[in-house]
Amino acid sequence: INHGVPVWDSASYVFMNFAGLCAAWTSIGGKTGIHKPRGYLKLWLLAALFVTLLDVVTDPLAHMGERWFLGKIYFYPNPGFYFDVTFANFVGWYVTSLAICGTGIFLLKFPKVLKWTGLNAFLSLGLYYGIFAFTLGITIYLGEWLLVLCDLFWIGLTIFWVRGGARLHIAQNLQNRTLE
Repeated sequence: INHGVPVWDSASYVFMNFAGLCAAWTSIGGKTGIHKPRGYLKLWLLAALFVTLLDVVTDPLAHMGERWFLGKIYFYPNPGFYFDVTFANFVGWYVTSLAICGTGIFLLKFPKVLKWTGLNAFLSLGLYYGIFAFTLGITIYLGEWLLVLCDLFWIGLTIFWVRGGARLHIAQNLQNRTLE
């Protein structure tokens, strides 16, 4: 802990934001689905949402850290509505993710410099859903069945969005090839 902020928070922001940005990228069809400025705006807002959904699954489990190897890393003086996690926590993750993903999209030009291949998509989505799988596995181990059901809902929602975007991307490619 560094002045009351767990070290894991700083580390998790990096990989969770990268994973969320890549999941958003895939869900809107990769490089063919992003057209500035509307496409960048959609990517930015969706990336922050995907990161926040990772946190919706991760934070309730982290809050139970004393029951598994993470340990007690934080507490809420006034427990929140979602498995003791506060609404302000999720808003904070969304706003912070907007700043981090916005930096990647608008300043570092992530959509222009990314060489999006099938392997990149597979690995980045593997990271995104790997985070979900890890937290789901620990939640099952702890026997927190209501949280497991909620996690499955959030995971299913992201799969629906990402898969729908990937299907749209494939359909657009097929339509473009047919027109040529």
